[in-house]
Amino acid sequence: MGTQTYDEMIIILSKLITLMNKTEDHDWSSFLENIKTRAINSNDKKETAREILTELYSGGMGSFLDLVLQKDMKFLIGENDQLEEYKEKLFQVCRKIIGENELKIKLIIENMILLLGDNNEVKWSMVFNEFLNKYTNADTRNVAVQEIINIYRGGMGSFTDLVLHKNAKMLIRENDQLAMLKDKLYETCIEYCKNNEIGRLVY
Repeated sequence: MGTQTYDEMIIILSKLITLMNKTEDHDWSSFLENIKTRAINSNDKKETAREILTELYSGGMGSFLDLVLQKDMKFLIGENDQLEEYKEKLFQVCRKIIGENELKIKLIIENMILLLGDNNEVKWSMVFNEFLNKYTNADTRNVAVQEIINIYRGGMGSFTDLVLHKNAKMLIRENDQLAMLKDKLYETCIEYCKNNEIGRLVY
């Protein structure tokens, strides 16, 4: 990955800026220019890639994902094809820079929060919300991963013993999903620790 992939990210941002200028979309051109400048001056490649994914790919009305290029009220077919190509390339390059495991952990935590919240597991939902807050902060990411691994140590009332119920009945489908998320989260956190050479004692 390294410098070559990061340089590729800068090149894609440059192409997007050129495309925005060509179609006279000055707001997006300025926004992307600002991102590119920050990326060039950044000392933390992974954090820059995370910021790009957050700022450009979070979705919502008026977001980068919804951007469609027009000129004189006409839809620009060729330019929009280019735009979609650059969007996808930038997304994939940022994922490479960050690393698959880091993205997986965030996604698994988010899915865990949804599952626990939907099944009235307020205590554990709050615990995982705290994990997510720590994990999305670069300064506390490693701590979050170590704390997640620690909840697999077991014991009465522990996360490993958690079983979802509703009206005194065990929920089969939801518990299958919970078991799958538990396994995936543990595996990806262990892999994260190995890749980053941290927290050997916690697992």
